[in-house]
Amino acid sequence: MNEANENDNNCDFCKKKFASKYNLNLHQKTAKFCLKIQADYFKEQKEKFVKHLNEEKEREREKEEEKEEKEKEKEEREKEEKEEKEREKEEREESYDEDDEEDEDDKDEDGFSNNVSILKNQVKYLLMLLNDERKKTRQMEQVISSLVNDIVTNALNDSNQLIRMSQNRAENNQGEEDDEDDEEYDEDEDEN
Repeated sequence: MNEANENDNNCDFCKKKFASKYNLNLHQKTAKFCLKIQADYFKEQKEKFVKHLNEEKEREREKEEEKEEKEKEKEEREKEEKEEKEREKEEREESYDEDDEEDEDDKDEDGFSNNVSILKNQVKYLLMLLNDERKKTRQMEQVISSLVNDIVTNALNDSNQLIRMSQNRAENNQGEEDDEDDEEYDEDEDEN
């Protein structure tokens, strides 16, 4: 217990030992060589903080660039898929027209072949719709996956930021409690 009190009275900057907390505080506020050490220390901390902020800004900028690139790629893919769908649709329509012409040539007197060709075209059309729905489903899965990844990334960033803020608050509260303890200790010594 006595060692803990001695360590409490050591100057964190110049490493000198003092008999009381009051003397330590007075030393840290008035000793020029200690004040210079403190100024250098806080200047170094400030530089580290500014460097950290600049790194964070750079990371954010890189993330934004990546996001923009992904959006451009997504738009290009969607555009290509849309063009491909249109080409496929045109090809199907052309094939339907050709099938209709062939079926007209094969008609029987009772119209049986005509009914078969109508059913055949309907089946082709339904298959085309089914393929379109499958592609839409795959696209939706990709979009949802991308959104989930973005949400998770943002949540992690927010939680890291909250952790840093709470750590800073805890450090500030600890500093305020130490100052209050020093004031109470000084008042007790004045009364004695």
